[in-house]
Amino acid sequence: KKERGFIEAASIFPGEIPLIELEPLLELNPWDASETYENVQQQGILKERKTEDGRILYSFTHSRMKEAVRERMTHTLLRVLHTKRIAWIDASLLKSAANRRVLFSQLALHCAQIEDAEKELMARIEELKLHFRVIHELFPLVSDRELRHFIPSVDDMEYTYKSMTYAESLLDKLVREQGRTEALRQRERELLTLRGGYLCWQGKYADAEQNLKEALRKEMREGSPI
Repeated sequence: KKERGFIEAASIFPGEIPLIELEPLLELNPWDASETYENVQQQGILKERKTEDGRILYSFTHSRMKEAVRERMTHTLLRVLHTKRIAWIDASLLKSAANRRVLFSQLALHCAQIEDAEKELMARIEELKLHFRVIHELFPLVSDRELRHFIPSVDDMEYTYKSMTYAESLLDKLVREQGRTEALRQRERELLTLRGGYLCWQGKYADAEQNLKEALRKEMREGSPI
């Protein structure tokens, strides 16, 4: 039973699975988690590697194994695991974790799985803000401690464009369903500001100015900070 729970919990992570983040999902102490992994490893489903800074990371030996595990899980179990993972990420973000961009990115993925679109939108916008600060250098820079956690491969315009376009489509969907609530009006202003920064980075200064002025007009009219 422990081995099955271990594998199922590991399957909800988008990439490699840090042992320290898997333990809260399983409610196991490090000793029990290590013993359970030893039994799982013998089945050839997961493999382990140790990073230079001493962290233990797990991964599935093949992506199809991960897919097969998820296909056998009930929607109820998946929701429980994603919800527990969201709670862990929320708590980590309150502690000002250094890897905030990674956490916001994962938070968005887990929220999408349980169809919490409003929280997913918040997470995607917060991840975009951090992405802009490092990659496009348009907003105040993050600390050196945070910088170490950014992935160099995301420094392309396609990533920025796709992430922003998806967030905008998610906002449109929520507005159609809920109307322009106060929270969604704030997200709209944030995305207008980010779109303005994106256009500025591209050298499209007139379009950038238009977006930024629109965000400012909405802020002044609606009375909440951007």
